[in-house]
Formats: sequence, C-alpha cells, structure tokens
Amino acid sequence: MRSFAWLCVLLVIGLSWPVSTRPDSLLDAVRKDPRYQALPPDQQKDFDSNALDLIEDRFNLYTNCQPLAVYIPEASRPKDWNAVRLTTAEIQAATESRLRAARLYAPKFHLPSLNVSISIVGDAFSVGLQLVKQLADTTYSQMYGPAATWEYRYTGIHGGGARGGDFVLSSLSQQLDRFIADYLRVNEEACQ
Repeated sequence: MRSFAWLCVLLVIGLSWPVSTRPDSLLDAVRKDPRYQALPPDQQKDFDSNALDLIEDRFNLYTNCQPLAVYIPEASRPKDWNAVRLTTAEIQAATESRLRAARLYAPKFHLPSLNVSISIVGDAFSVGLQLVKQLADTTYSQMYGPAATWEYRYTGIHGGGARGGDFVLSSLSQQLDRFIADYLRVNEEACQ
C-alpha cells in the first residue's frame, strides 16, 4: 500500500514536470529527473506503465472541461430503427440529458463534440461513442482539423419490439455514464 501511495504522488509530480520542446517524450523527460532515478527499478517500472496510461488518457479525453456538442451522424440512422421504434430525437434527448446532468452539454455545435452512432441489424445493435477534438500537427504538415481521440463501441442484442428501443436507449445511457466518468476523471481539476 505504501509503494502505491508513493506511486500516486510520483504520478502527480511526473505530470507536472515541464514538457521538453525537443522531440523527447514526456516520459523520457521524467526519466532524466533525479527523483525518478532514485526510485528502485520495480517502482520505476510501475511508474512507467501507469504514467503512460495517464498520458494517453490525458491526450484522449482532456478538453479543459469544455462543454460537448452532440452529433449523430446521418449514416447511423438505419431503417431498422423503425423495428424497435427508436428515433433520432430520443437518441439526442437521452445523450443531451446525460451530458446536461454532468454539466457538460453545449447546445450549439462546436468542437469538442461527442459523436453518437447506433446501428441496428435485426436483433443486434451497436452503440458507438466518439470524442472529437481539434488537433494540430505543428511539427510536420502544419495542418489542423477534427479527429476522434477517444472511441468506445458496445454491441448487444435488443430483443425486438418497443422494448428493443428501450433496451438500446438503456445501453446508450450506460455507455454515456462510462464516458462521463472517464471524462470527468481526466478533466477533474478544470471542471472544479
């Protein structure tokens, strides 16, 4: 337990180290620090694996706690939605409601946005969520544009009929809760 507490402290310290302007990674910069080098090898290994996860999460989900617009792509509106009596308005309302409850909803479209896609084929369905942010390649192409940095997809069977639509909406709500928990964890300081 004591080594885990130290690891948590080191991760917080490690993420506060300044990022080098050279092409070295953040982790390489941390490894050069005397505090890191003083750690025993097993704690350095634990630090490395946890730090990489935190760095990846921060890249994928950090937005400085900006509210999210909701976008439902036209391609995710199949005719099979009629079989389970599901509408775009219900999907939009369910998504907005979850984001509004977490104080993360933006009524006008902008980036970052949460893209929601639902596919239904027969009794099977798939719920997909994507966080889309504005990214820039300042090193090579000098271009910038929207890109999905976080994505999750859930697949299941709905059972058909009107209850099928309710089951799909319930699954969407569960996946939104998972996304919101991860998003708030990564953006915790900015969201306070």
